[in-house]
Amino acid sequence: DEDWLNQADVLQDGQQLYVYTQDETLAMRQSSGRMDNDGKVGLSETDDRINLNTATREELMTLPGIGESKADAVISYREEHGSFGSIEEIKNIPGIKNAVFSKIKDRITV
Repeated sequence: DEDWLNQADVLQDGQQLYVYTQDETLAMRQSSGRMDNDGKVGLSETDDRINLNTATREELMTLPGIGESKADAVISYREEHGSFGSIEEIKNIPGIKNAVFSKIKDRITV
């Protein structure tokens, strides 16, 4: 369904793109829901998690335990190593270990 595909959005290496069929988008409209990555319709809810691969410095700083220097470190890591493959990879950033990770793990995504 080309109406549900943002053709102006920039894709990143390794990013997966799911293109919904017209039948799937019709089902979502009828249920007032959204479709997840498995193609199942779910209840509509906003995903307000911070994407480690696209977040700005300011967005990263909204996370508990992430200040200016750690936000800059996340962006530098991303620029040097490419996209994060998993949320656990953030523990490779100096100063972000299990304690900080446990505070932010439910608020981040890749």
